[in-house]
Amino acid sequence: MAELVTPALRWAIQYREALTEAAIRSECAPWDPSPDCSDEAMATAIAEMAEGIWGPGATEPSQVLRWWVDGDTYLGRISLRFRSLRETNPTFYAGHGDIGYDVAPAARGRGAGTAMLRAMLEVARDLGYPDVLITCDVDNVASRRVMEKAGGQFVDRYDDAGEFVLRYVFPL
Repeated sequence: MAELVTPALRWAIQYREALTEAAIRSECAPWDPSPDCSDEAMATAIAEMAEGIWGPGATEPSQVLRWWVDGDTYLGRISLRFRSLRETNPTFYAGHGDIGYDVAPAARGRGAGTAMLRAMLEVARDLGYPDVLITCDVDNVASRRVMEKAGGQFVDRYDDAGEFVLRYVFPL
């Protein structure tokens, strides 16, 4: 049974495999660890993710970051940004929202994204979020389907500094 877990070395090999496949597809974020980094660098990156330190220039916790796993199989990752982002960086928030996620290429098309998002929405509810905003690129049909299946309500097509994104809200 798939579940949200704190990132840990137990899934490091499969996480590295997912990063390698994502890199081949040019889907890695610039702050992802390099798929061919040392084991020590990978362990450091995983430890930081476990603490919520992940993203552009991150040096302190800014989110609840979890991996979606099924037993020993890494399926994806999802992060819930701290609520303070809404007030401290409204421009970033407007174009990126509360949750970011990606599904490992090998796990796509099997409902992992929708299940992972539903589980993180429960975390947001438990933490007192009144609602959650999530965005995706206009041409990301798979992400749109995930959000719609998870109960997202389309808000608008938003101009995020010249890059358009679709915004969905999830009342909690």
